[in-house]
Amino acid sequence: WLKDEDPGLSRTMAHLDTQLQQGARLLGMMDDVATILRFGRPPRRRAAAPAETAETADLNPPL
Repeated sequence: WLKDEDPGLSRTMAHLDTQLQQGARLLGMMDDVATILRFGRPPRRRAAAPAETAETADLNPPL
């Protein structure tokens, strides 16, 4: 970043974004490995959270 002459540091920010994405991917893999070691199977990826129905609304009163 010391040699980046652009005032917006676009090259530096692009490299930082790439490194952050790689780090996030690595942490996701580590989380999967930890889950496998804990439960003996890979985690299931969840779809979107189910919509709240009248039955579940009673179970989760507002705070």
